[in-house]
Amino acid sequence: MKPPVHHLLSFLLAGGLVSTVLAQSPNPLRGAPRPREGTPAWTKFVEPRQKQVAACLVEKKKLIAQLPGGTVTALDVPYVDRPFQSKIPGSGQAFDLYVPKGEGPFPLIVYIHGGAWNGGNKEKNGALLANEWISEGFAVASLSYRFPFDAPFPGMFQDCIDGIDFLRKHAAQYHLNPGKVGVCGESAGGHTAALVGIAMGGSNYQHCEKPVQALVVWCGYGDVTIETTVHPTGGYPWIYPNDTYDPEIAKKISPIYQIHPGIPPVLVQHGEKDQAVPLVQPRLLVDALKRGGYEANLILYPNYDHNLWKPDVHAATLAFFKKHL
Repeated sequence: MKPPVHHLLSFLLAGGLVSTVLAQSPNPLRGAPRPREGTPAWTKFVEPRQKQVAACLVEKKKLIAQLPGGTVTALDVPYVDRPFQSKIPGSGQAFDLYVPKGEGPFPLIVYIHGGAWNGGNKEKNGALLANEWISEGFAVASLSYRFPFDAPFPGMFQDCIDGIDFLRKHAAQYHLNPGKVGVCGESAGGHTAALVGIAMGGSNYQHCEKPVQALVVWCGYGDVTIETTVHPTGGYPWIYPNDTYDPEIAKKISPIYQIHPGIPPVLVQHGEKDQAVPLVQPRLLVDALKRGGYEANLILYPNYDHNLWKPDVHAATLAFFKKHL
């Protein structure tokens, strides 16, 4: 599989809009003001995403045409009764679902995209993963979620939980097995997947009473409260209300502080050359899970950076989901 030039790259944790915001801010703990509609800053913020989403939609259409015969698709389905109408491309409350031919019920893998917690979209990479996993007997859902500009904490995390809850409640309609649900994500989506996968079955969020059955984290954070060699504590202020680092919220969105009974098996995958998320992060997450007595494994790739769209990475992910779903 040729590594795709996927949409996340323009919003990597160490580059793009993130670097611009931090460079413009004299205090990275405070961040830059959020752009307002009608201002030049707003235009600069939105237009690149419009182009990005448009390009990903073109690629998604091509990828859908390559899916195995009989694959059923349900695209842009809202998972809340009144989805928020965002003017920021990519920010939303909907899913794309790809289901194998047949009656099922099929195990479901829910993918959460990356993009520095304020960019990216559900379009292309969800369809890419569907092309990999549909033939293996898995249904694949790709979630959109509201960015912090639209919904500060707990916005994006609650959105992803709501998406999983909706898919479970409508499992019969889509020929899904509600008792066999896995979650995976990359980068900021890896961090969100880790938080969601660990939070499910707990009581800190709504609609998360039932745990998922498997969790895969690609190059994600385990603890956003600590200073690292790459980014300082609070280095992503837009995650927090008022663009200001909040230690209490940082703890609430750090997966290692959400560990509770009933966590599913976890696989964490990380490139040793990752310059966006330092190696201490996956190690913290796996160590915390193991100390709690949970099954957690870490695979490090010596020659990979922050891009884990690699055949061996995805093969290990598939083997993990086959084992646990």
